[in-house]
Amino acid sequence: MSNNPHASTILPRDYTDALRGMAMILIMAVHAWTPFSSFPRCLNLVSSLGVAVFLFLSGYGLSESHKQKGLEGFVRRKSGRIVFPYWIWLLLTIPLRQFSITELLGNFFFVISEDNYLYFIIYLVYCYIAFWVAHRFFPRHSITVLALFSAVSLFFPPLSATKSLSFLAGCLASRHAARIEGILRSDKAVRFVASATLLAILLYTFKLLPSIQAVKGTPLFCLLVSSTLLCFTPVFLIIPRLFSFVLRSGMIRTAGVMSLELYMVHSAFIPYISSITTLLLYYTLSVILAAVFFRFNNKWMRK
Repeated sequence: MSNNPHASTILPRDYTDALRGMAMILIMAVHAWTPFSSFPRCLNLVSSLGVAVFLFLSGYGLSESHKQKGLEGFVRRKSGRIVFPYWIWLLLTIPLRQFSITELLGNFFFVISEDNYLYFIIYLVYCYIAFWVAHRFFPRHSITVLALFSAVSLFFPPLSATKSLSFLAGCLASRHAARIEGILRSDKAVRFVASATLLAILLYTFKLLPSIQAVKGTPLFCLLVSSTLLCFTPVFLIIPRLFSFVLRSGMIRTAGVMSLELYMVHSAFIPYISSITTLLLYYTLSVILAAVFFRFNNKWMRK
């Protein structure tokens, strides 16, 4: 255990790298299959869970960083790691997509849109802004402000709205890390994860009812989906504790370290997948370009 009084052991750095890597590999696998007619639509849940896990880890990581550093350098760090790489990739991929100056400007200035294939990055920036505002101006009520942001997020386009609870949950996990660590070290951990997973399955089954599908896309429907993803999150987070090979896998941890670049790069190639050949090309190009982009971003951050 760390000597830092603010540190927590529930999600060490090697765990978060492995978790991001697992999530990224699952997202890329589902997206690679999406263009084919044989794709079972229920697997969209796997991709959505991967994005929800990213948001959970972002909320947790930001809160842990805030305990140690406060907001010092917050805007500079997040701009260098997220905003500028997003802008660069957006400009580089103009030739790959149907060009529209209105859409480009909207994406460039982080206008929430269902059409943007990098919607997750835009929503993540909104989460960062909400986090900064909450801790800068309302330090005693930061969780309340973030909860209000989550409520407002339910009125965003569905792709974002259906992950509205995950970032807040990550922040809460950091705040109550000591209590969660106590649960993980006791026999309550299995019961908690099993109960959360069972509830997730029940919520997912409820979502499939025709009467619920009739209100698909509404804030209440998005709240149901977001709750389902949040309940599935604990079983995903506990995987590295159950299977040590996940932590030892260089491929998984590398995918976690480069997860931002892999997400942006692979998303640009999804419309061009039409066969096994293009699928293999998609994987190869995504990994190579993401590695190059990651090295560029690291050099950018150091400068």
